[in-house]
Amino acid sequence: AAFAGSDVGSIYVAPQIQGAWLDDARNADDGIGFAFSVGRVVSEKWNAELSLFGAEHDGLANSKLNLDGFELAVARVFYRDQTVSPFIKIGAGRLESKPSGAARPDRPAGQ
Repeated sequence: AAFAGSDVGSIYVAPQIQGAWLDDARNADDGIGFAFSVGRVVSEKWNAELSLFGAEHDGLANSKLNLDGFELAVARVFYRDQTVSPFIKIGAGRLESKPSGAARPDRPAGQ
């Protein structure tokens, strides 16, 4: 919906709810997180977007695991003027895993 019918040069915001399924190595439950994106329509077929995201997961022995990050991306939008407007998005960002009680966050990973 954020991409449909947008004029070139317009700016949009897209709040999101995300599901996160974690691997066993993180010792935390799956859960729900958030994302907030701000984008600009740069041409009829392309958007540029900055997204911030995060989630807090319950871990072992009343611990918490925070996952926070950002992503810079471009989206190739198809059929922008239609009711359904599919897109392909590619970008790069940073994801930081911060277990509670850790002296410092885990090493960040690319996204």
